[in-house]
Amino acid sequence: MRCLRSSVTPIVAIIIGALLAPLQQVCAETEVVSHKDWQVRTIIDDFTDERRVELNTLVDALEEDFSGKRGIILIDSVVAQMATPQINDMLVLKCDKLGRTPYIVILTDKPINGHETRNIQYRLDKRPTETILMKSHDKYLMVFDRRKASRLINELRSANLLIGRAKDSRGDPIEFRIPVSGFEDVEHYLYSYCKKP
Repeated sequence: MRCLRSSVTPIVAIIIGALLAPLQQVCAETEVVSHKDWQVRTIIDDFTDERRVELNTLVDALEEDFSGKRGIILIDSVVAQMATPQINDMLVLKCDKLGRTPYIVILTDKPINGHETRNIQYRLDKRPTETILMKSHDKYLMVFDRRKASRLINELRSANLLIGRAKDSRGDPIEFRIPVSGFEDVEHYLYSYCKKP
């Protein structure tokens, strides 16, 4: 068991709060199961006994370095070393309350510079390129819209690689590359907490 206490700036606190539970004091026990490119996190709050389930893709960076760059804390991370090219971007599927439809968070290695809504082009394997509207923050992109998130989640089945591109607020390119192999084998864990899209 590990307790995390918040000692972060207001902006970072907002980002963390949006991605995880509020961190005034979070004591949780976390079980992590890894399968192919994914980790399944079962997080049990020691105070309320509430159980959450989240899925995230694996990255090469160490947990401390990764969380420091992106303003997100992953509890008891198990890091897998992958072959080159280095994987620095992460896809997270989660919902904030039991029975809610999951939403999508893409954490990037490169600052996005802007809090706005923007079109992101993405491609799964060699399938046709698609465009989706995402909310952007300093270092992450989010899809809250239930229909859009559900469509992308359904497209992840049997896919091996998600690549995407957009532009930041200054017009500079943002690109991400996220291995997603094995999603169809672990998605049922997510639906034990979140509503299936």
